[in-house]
Amino acid sequence: MSFLEDALKDAVKAAADAYKENGRIAALLDDKAQQTGGLAGIFLAAAFGFVNPSQGHALILSYGRYSEPLVIGSVIFFILCLAVCLSVMWVRATPSPMSANDIRDMISDMALVPEAELTDEVRRNFYMLQLDAWKKILEMQRKSNIRKGRLLFSAQSLVGAGMLFVAVLLIRIVSLKP
Repeated sequence: MSFLEDALKDAVKAAADAYKENGRIAALLDDKAQQTGGLAGIFLAAAFGFVNPSQGHALILSYGRYSEPLVIGSVIFFILCLAVCLSVMWVRATPSPMSANDIRDMISDMALVPEAELTDEVRRNFYMLQLDAWKKILEMQRKSNIRKGRLLFSAQSLVGAGMLFVAVLLIRIVSLKP
């Protein structure tokens, strides 16, 4: 076996390992989206638990006209955060790794070639075909993970903005005793 053939064989193994790592990253992003959505849900439940429509007017009278927009804004941010988190976790078609059947078919094709014709070039092409398939699969995974990461960042920004609105409202309530 030549150096190039060994390198191609190692590259195919590295691609399979990269597929596993990309899957782990996707699961991690889903987990973080679930945690972010849970945090937004807790704040949203608190908002609906502590503020009801009859208290809205009293809130404005007691703590100023900026109190109501802060409450409404935080609720909107938390709801948007939940929607974005669900978008991150939404089940979509994901690229499958090269199946055993695909590899078996490639090997079967190679088995049809007489031993005398199994040149280094033919063996290199065998690995190159596998690498080409892995390249497409890994690119699809990469794009999916980038999209998930951007959406997760948006969700975290939304929950952070909602928490900031709540913090401003709480500071206002504590500093302006009615």
